[in-house]
Amino acid sequence: MKGETLRWQDLELDSIGRRLLLAGGALKLTPTQTELLAYLLRRPRQVITRAELRGQVPHMAASASDYTLDRHMSGLRARLRECGKNIIIQTIRGEGYMLSNPQNVI
Repeated sequence: MKGETLRWQDLELDSIGRRLLLAGGALKLTPTQTELLAYLLRRPRQVITRAELRGQVPHMAASASDYTLDRHMSGLRARLRECGKNIIIQTIRGEGYMLSNPQNVI
């Protein structure tokens, strides 16, 4: 992953330092969590298939199971909740995931 800072709502993701920067400080993420969030941040409001995520996230093998990906996504969601962020990573049944605004969730 190249070094970049990605922004969404009131957070910033420092991909080099693997930190989620917030108004109240910073939250450390694992390499896989960082890569998953960065990929979602680059494509907000777009459905991203599980296969695409497995193929594009360097710390995840393209042969990883759906269960493995789901566990990583669950961990990322938990980290976001820890910092009080209402960042919605929707599971799109049968398709994949999508980063969306809280007001867009049905």
